[in-house]
Amino acid sequence: MAVPDFQTIMRPLLVLLADGREQPVALLRGTLAEQFALTPEELAEELPSGRAKTFVNRVGWATTANRSRIRWTTSSLLCCTRVIGSSRPTLVRQRSAR
Repeated sequence: MAVPDFQTIMRPLLVLLADGREQPVALLRGTLAEQFALTPEELAEELPSGRAKTFVNRVGWATTANRSRIRWTTSSLLCCTRVIGSSRPTLVRQRSAR
């Protein structure tokens, strides 16, 4: 499988954060990589600029695209994040309806 685009990562990211607990971004990336069954080669893939890993970049964009629902708990984007506001009940309802 190729590295998913950030739109594909958005919902699984929110589902991981649905319990409202703070979670380290590195842990979230690892869990998402497992869910998408990414290989070590895919995780090592770099952007054309060579400045970042493609998957890390796309998880970052997925987080940015959900900024109204996700709050960083420190000023560092490398630390922790959690779902805020009304998104949590919606995600829990949708997940339990499956």
